[in-house]
Amino acid sequence: FGDERSLEKPALHPLKTETLGPGGCLNVQSGCPYRLHAIEDAKVIEIGNFLHDRPVRIEDDYGRDVVTKAES
Repeated sequence: FGDERSLEKPALHPLKTETLGPGGCLNVQSGCPYRLHAIEDAKVIEIGNFLHDRPVRIEDDYGRDVVTKAES
């Protein structure tokens, strides 16, 4: 995950990695990049508001639309 500047200036605002244990929580600010990977079985609850902006996917393992470099 990163902050709102991580994709524009990755050298100054690098992406971070965090491993969560049972009951762990990751809060990501709106507009910030993130990717989740389960090491073991996990339940992910994502809460968001898609009324104003659609999610922007840079990578997707499930075939959903992604943003290419030409579009960004």
